[in-house]
Amino acid sequence: MAGNVATHRIELLPRDLIEWRKAKGISLPQIAETTKISLRYLEAIERGAFDKLPGGVYTANYIHQYARAVDDANNALWDYYRNVFVPKEVPPVFPPEPESRMCRLRKRARSFLGLAPKPSILPH
Repeated sequence: MAGNVATHRIELLPRDLIEWRKAKGISLPQIAETTKISLRYLEAIERGAFDKLPGGVYTANYIHQYARAVDDANNALWDYYRNVFVPKEVPPVFPPEPESRMCRLRKRARSFLGLAPKPSILPH
């Protein structure tokens, strides 16, 4: 393995994390003690099994803490996670605008009087 995790292509990152950590002389129990992150979560990070992490802000926090512990100053691990595992933002779907009170009242009156519904030209 080369000398720096950040020099590796993003695709290679998970399999290189263990070698990177060991080359720095850092053990997983040391990281667990320093960060207070469970060993199983640290192992999941090293395997690239981010779906095994608790989710939400915990996942982001665990990844950042692990990266700091192994001196990943260029954020290669975070970039890998963000590019490979974080879903791309989906544009929000706006619900239809609620019908105005006056429009609902007209519809009820027409229905009550037995009149056919009037086609709407103006927006509700």
